[in-house]
Amino acid sequence: QTDDSNTVIINLKKMNRVRALDRDNMTITVEAGCVLQDLQLYTEKAGFFFPLSLGAEGSCQIGGNLATNAGGISVLRYGNSRDLALGIEAVTASGNVLNELHGLRKNNTGYDLKNLLVGSEGTLGVITAVTLKLFPPESNSEHGFFAVDGVGAAITCLQCLQNHFAGKVSTFELMPNIAMQCLARNSSLRCPIGDHYPWYVWYKIADANPDKPLYEDNLALLKSLIEKGLIINATVSQNETMKQYFKKIRETIVAVQKQEGAVIKLDISVPISAMPKLIEKGHATIENICPGIRPYPFGHVGDGGIHYNLMRPSALSDKEFLDNYKDKLCQAVLDIVDGLGGAFSAEHGIGSQKIQEMKQYKDPVALDLMWRIKHAFDPFNIMNPGKVIPALKKHK
Repeated sequence: QTDDSNTVIINLKKMNRVRALDRDNMTITVEAGCVLQDLQLYTEKAGFFFPLSLGAEGSCQIGGNLATNAGGISVLRYGNSRDLALGIEAVTASGNVLNELHGLRKNNTGYDLKNLLVGSEGTLGVITAVTLKLFPPESNSEHGFFAVDGVGAAITCLQCLQNHFAGKVSTFELMPNIAMQCLARNSSLRCPIGDHYPWYVWYKIADANPDKPLYEDNLALLKSLIEKGLIINATVSQNETMKQYFKKIRETIVAVQKQEGAVIKLDISVPISAMPKLIEKGHATIENICPGIRPYPFGHVGDGGIHYNLMRPSALSDKEFLDNYKDKLCQAVLDIVDGLGGAFSAEHGIGSQKIQEMKQYKDPVALDLMWRIKHAFDPFNIMNPGKVIPALKKHK
């Protein structure tokens, strides 16, 4: 470990050039300091689509996205950052430059060093450039917003959407009733179908073919799901303004939480089939520990990830809630997640704050292999020390 006086922070914001755009290969090579939104706009002007999209896209940099394997709202169709990267350039702890900056979709020439660096949070090297996949523009897209009685019904609707619109479902976001209530109290936005239903879903389907509109097909499927009793109420996007309104609701339900008091934030994932059990068992367990607690689970249920946030009871102060209940509640929820075969960190990474969870929940053999990889890449432990892996072992 290094003490704070020896810490060096590297800012790559000036390394923000687009190095190459290969139209035939449908790839773009950019430096790590390129802001995600700038990359989105550049590829759009070039006639392509880069699907990574998240709330911080106006400020986050692509190198950080890769280092943390960022997800976002389009994972369901396009995958995480890891799935979008083909080649990588990085500076290692020894000062050497790893040059794997290719645009190959098939490359079976040994260990995949790119995938070791992606998601390593800077502990193995500094990503300086990346070659990314591009896609045809989503010139034909439709959105829907519907209400259901339970999480199980939402998962069934997801399956119906995926079966009907094979390969076209890119977003499927679950939101609880409490989110719509908070939205109404703390913003100018309102739920388009009323705020009195138990659960809500915003979804997006998209296609690159503008000659086959999806609107009527989308509307017909929603009607059939209502007739089957899976959906209580629903609406579809009539225009671009409505599409952006649905998206704005999803973004804003994150911000309005803090206006209601202290929030404990858990970023977890389970198999999609286990999501109803997680919600059922999780809600019952935390209510038993902290009566009156307000669970606030939302997010990318289509890929098994969910932000299982816990808002303090109205009767408690922020300090009382955090001091007396935070550790107990986190432990209880993460034990449930582990029992369901899930992960205690779905997309926010480990950093230094989740080291204890790594010790508790990570497979010991996996941890040992991670230690050995870290030692091979960085034997003197100078790359982001104290992050991701519990205290570095000394291997002979």
